[in-house]
Amino acid sequence: MRVLAVRRAGTPEGAAMVRGTRPRRATRPVRLGLRANAAQFTLLVAVNALVVIARGEGFGGWAAGAVLLGAGTAMVYPTLLAVVGDVAHPAWRGRAVGVYRVWRDLGYAVGAVLGGIVADLMGLHAAVWAAAGISAVSALVVAVRMYETHRWAPATPRD
Repeated sequence: MRVLAVRRAGTPEGAAMVRGTRPRRATRPVRLGLRANAAQFTLLVAVNALVVIARGEGFGGWAAGAVLLGAGTAMVYPTLLAVVGDVAHPAWRGRAVGVYRVWRDLGYAVGAVLGGIVADLMGLHAAVWAAAGISAVSALVVAVRMYETHRWAPATPRD
């Protein structure tokens, strides 16, 4: 039994078994069909975290911003994957998720290069402010362009 628990600990179900809890499948907004709102909310959490980091002057502020940024990042990834899964036809859903991940990962590379250039030219605080501005623009684009694909409706009693 111990070997099975160790082998399964790398899976969400196994990690939940080790923690003594049940695995979480999706956040409440995702389960209710509020993916666009959840994506916008999680991007705004990231923006606020970057603002906390940029305004921070010591370890405490930076640590609080890092925790908030980690929470926002942890919420936005499953939400955006759910959005891609909703709008993609099952025949090409895998390809759509692959394209999304390529662009997301390319954003890491481009963001690191641009952040380094801004930090060299204007300083580290300016680079963090630039990242916050780009994230705020992303949240604005989500608010304007993204629409719900599944509207939530209250359950109706069965006959």
